[in-house]
Amino acid sequence: MFEEVRERLRRGRGLLRHKDADYLGYSLLDAMIDDYFGVLTEFNEKVERMDTMLLRGRDQGVLLQIQRLKRDCLKLRRR
Repeated sequence: MFEEVRERLRRGRGLLRHKDADYLGYSLLDAMIDDYFGVLTEFNEKVERMDTMLLRGRDQGVLLQIQRLKRDCLKLRRR
């Protein structure tokens, strides 16, 4: 998650080496938020697949998948 920030620090390029600690904090928070967008995209893709399965009448196991997805969403909120 923070590899890009580490790499920018190693290279010494950009603002990270020249700004105060608050900019480092901002960069770390930005990296975390970017990582969550990937997680949200993955959840959205799962929901779309389940939706398609339900619309095509293939609902076997979809309810279990929905329950797992709900549980995963709860875990994500708690972090």
